[in-house]
Amino acid sequence: MGKDGIAAQFHRCKKIENYLLGRPTLVRALELQIYRRHVDIPEDLGARLEQRLYATTNPMRVDCSGQLVASYCEFHRHKGKD
Repeated sequence: MGKDGIAAQFHRCKKIENYLLGRPTLVRALELQIYRRHVDIPEDLGARLEQRLYATTNPMRVDCSGQLVASYCEFHRHKGKD
């Protein structure tokens, strides 16, 4: 669990569909939750969401990149390529 209370996990077999992680999808989901709470949706919601996501995920970039490179190397090691 990260400092912000957000957990990231790498799965070996099942992947989250990339379209579910895209900004438009996240903004629509957030708008729906805001609408259900009967609160006005801010006009700059997309920009604010992007800033929050960047602030939350940017510190994880090095770890994620390292895990990606390690997975790539492991995959090619099993294929007989270095």
